[in-house]
Amino acid sequence: MVDLKPTAVEAVTNEPGDFHKEVEDFSDHCAYIRSVFILATRIWRDSTETDRKMMEGISPSFFLDLGQVLAEYVILAACRITDPAEDGKNENLTLETFVNCFQPDSQTAKQLDALRQQMEQLSKKIRPARNKFIAHADRDAIREGKPLGMASWKEWDEFWTTLKKFVRILNEKTIGKPYEIEIGGVHGDAEMLIKSLRQSGFFETLLNGQNQAVRDACVKLAIPAN
Repeated sequence: MVDLKPTAVEAVTNEPGDFHKEVEDFSDHCAYIRSVFILATRIWRDSTETDRKMMEGISPSFFLDLGQVLAEYVILAACRITDPAEDGKNENLTLETFVNCFQPDSQTAKQLDALRQQMEQLSKKIRPARNKFIAHADRDAIREGKPLGMASWKEWDEFWTTLKKFVRILNEKTIGKPYEIEIGGVHGDAEMLIKSLRQSGFFETLLNGQNQAVRDACVKLAIPAN
């Protein structure tokens, strides 16, 4: 048992350096999957009808397919971090793994486990979709054709809010400083993408317009002379 904090022995690990690395890696991963969720919701859920028609006009299937891929990834990612710490002979790096690294009767263990159980509520809803459609192709489920993994946006928002708290507390208690899984640049990236798509639509309109001078200017701008 190693003291991770001078005033309270709460964590159990033989290699504190390795344990800290696992905390950092897990925290980075949580920030990554959060960023994927933000990007996906901004482009697909929060886009306007005009934006969606614009994307469909640019590529009828690309944005639809990409949205489906990201939706499946987010479900898979949320299920993975809420999986049990052990699965048969395999050890998983999950929320439960870090809860188990603290003495069961410690305040930190109780606090983290309460947050883990809150996130498990969403996981229970989406896990059937992960198990039968994403991680596997369950024949009976496919034949039945019923949607699985339905959860409200409110439940997803609560999941991310709780995960933020979990990661923040975990880092404070082990490394000694908080960690925020929100990556500010993601919002900007999504907005830049939407803006670029809109501008490409404007350019296409001018290029295909009736004003020959404007069309020539567009071509010159798009294909500058060497």
